[in-house]
Amino acid sequence: MIEPGAIVDENGNVKATLKKVEGFTDFSSEPFEQSGYYFPFSLTVTGSKMTFKKNGSETKKDIAFDKDIIFRTEKTDTWEVLVDGASVVKLNFANVAFAE
Repeated sequence: MIEPGAIVDENGNVKATLKKVEGFTDFSSEPFEQSGYYFPFSLTVTGSKMTFKKNGSETKKDIAFDKDIIFRTEKTDTWEVLVDGASVVKLNFANVAFAE
């Protein structure tokens, strides 16, 4: 759950308070991915394929484009989204407050 007032600045720094979510089965069929801190994000670009990089390493490659994304994240994470091979956003979660 995300508290009101979340922002992403022009450098991709996320400022928000995220509350821990348990049992989020719509996020993943993997039990270990069904609990944690989630950040919803909508892209303003369009494309056909997208790739996600977490902390510089690809986690998903060339998946079908969807402008609405949910990241499962921790304070030390950075996420990059590439659309059709071009980087469109890099998110840094160092300034996020993680609450229980």
